[in-house]
Amino acid sequence: MAKVLAVEPFYGGSHQSFIDGLIERSRHEFRLLTLPPYFWKWRMRGAAVTMSRAARESDFEPDLVFSSDMLSLAEFKALYPKAIPSVLYMHENQLSYPAPEESQRDVHFGFTNLTSCLAADFVVWNSRSHRDSFLEALPGFLSLMPDHAPRGVESIIEIKSRVIYPGVDLESILSVPAEDDGGPPIILWNHRWEFDKDPEQFFKALEEVEKSGHDFRLAILGENFQVKPEAFLAGKERFKDRVVQFGFVKERSEYAAWLRRCRASVSCAIQENFGIAAVEAAAAGAFPIWPDRLSYPELLPPGRRRDHLYSDFPELVLKLKLALDKASPAIPVQDGLTSHMMKFDWSSVIGEYDALFEAAAES
Repeated sequence: MAKVLAVEPFYGGSHQSFIDGLIERSRHEFRLLTLPPYFWKWRMRGAAVTMSRAARESDFEPDLVFSSDMLSLAEFKALYPKAIPSVLYMHENQLSYPAPEESQRDVHFGFTNLTSCLAADFVVWNSRSHRDSFLEALPGFLSLMPDHAPRGVESIIEIKSRVIYPGVDLESILSVPAEDDGGPPIILWNHRWEFDKDPEQFFKALEEVEKSGHDFRLAILGENFQVKPEAFLAGKERFKDRVVQFGFVKERSEYAAWLRRCRASVSCAIQENFGIAAVEAAAAGAFPIWPDRLSYPELLPPGRRRDHLYSDFPELVLKLKLALDKASPAIPVQDGLTSHMMKFDWSSVIGEYDALFEAAAES
């Protein structure tokens, strides 16, 4: 059994649920160091100083360090006196993450990701598409340097890379009975309320579905970190007679109950490195309608991609109409899709993490 020092500077949302789920299920011993989930830019810039000090002052004697991409791992290792192996988990990255239209990308954060990957002994990605997008973006990113751009870093990082999907607690969702109250089918949004999930396209598609005469209700879940989420407030007003749930649901059982009631789940994301919310909804029985890009194709069996992926806006609207036309919600999701999603359950992936930690500690 290895002793793992887990460092998470942004302890909230999916970062928190991931590390909590990992610690709960792993056979290894953990000591968790965290900071609150605010000021992400300052976490990437300054957390290494604060958290290396906390690690030095701790009485925990770890065999390895396990950190998320929100930590500057290179700086942490320089400030932490013990030379032990390190595993970096990449939830997201600052090379391929889309910048809002009104803002300019700060290249410093991309370099933090780069040096963290180079400093780590193992780099774990939450999907193949995430790993590939980072490695493909590196040459263009390094070309911004006026001189002395490092060579060969793509191959160095690729050699130490592993793809292990984040565990998803699907058992707790499937333990809640499916429900059909006999009313119009419910369309689900359970993603973060952020620009990179493109809520404007979602509500625009709903308008087209409504114009075609299809009846439906609307459940808007997911976390909101904005002071005034304009797209969602406008959508709530536009579909006020159809909204049956609006806002984040904290209790897991209540969240699961909503997912188990929904006919279809939609993603319009322009950025997604895995898609925990999408997997949860699909496993619960909501017919998935996802863009044919990012991580979504690898979440589906190859034979089901044509059914659930759309390539443009008209196809999104068409697939949404088809999902609403079905006589009744299919639980489990159409022809065993629920059983496929169980490959992402913690019970299916925890062995990979434990084996990696053992290998890292022995190295």
